[in-house]
Amino acid sequence: MDTWSDNGEDLENVVLPPPVIIQPPKKTTANRNLLQKIEAIIASYELQEKYSTELTIYSLTVVEKLIKTKPEFFRIVESTLVRNINGSTLNAQDVPYIISIISQLYNLLFSLKFDNSQQVEVPADTCGHLLKFIFSVAIREKIVKIDDETEATLLILCCNNIIDACTKLLKLKPIEPKPERLKEVVKEKVTEKVNQCC
Repeated sequence: MDTWSDNGEDLENVVLPPPVIIQPPKKTTANRNLLQKIEAIIASYELQEKYSTELTIYSLTVVEKLIKTKPEFFRIVESTLVRNINGSTLNAQDVPYIISIISQLYNLLFSLKFDNSQQVEVPADTCGHLLKFIFSVAIREKIVKIDDETEATLLILCCNNIIDACTKLLKLKPIEPKPERLKEVVKEKVTEKVNQCC
């Protein structure tokens, strides 16, 4: 029987091709963003029940219109929340970013064109309802990574408190001085200055 060495081939000098590594196919996981998740929730009554914060029919209409006309708002909210919520906490220096989101949405509500018959809520209330819903979705759907369910709930409550305080401020009417009192104050100040000079 012939062996390798009998055929003149040296076993040590044989070069084998590199081994082929067969990897199982990777599962493609769709990492859905905030806008996609909100679209899915709006389309499903069951999911709307899951996130039942005080969303009215008007609020749902506003969300749909924002999705169509201003989708970048949802990207801004998502990036702001991801950037500013660190390890399930919202630091004091991050609160102005949350307030800026509230301000931006409030201004967007005035830019949306609705019939007077459609607008049945005070814009500040609509703003509050929408942001509570959006923040809740971002936290519960793990767009903002929080592992502990209790901490996630506490963070949602914290955000809701900030939103409530801001919507109360948005509802305040500016105090205008009464013209007669204004005249008295000006007269007093002028008399004071004249007495100081003389």
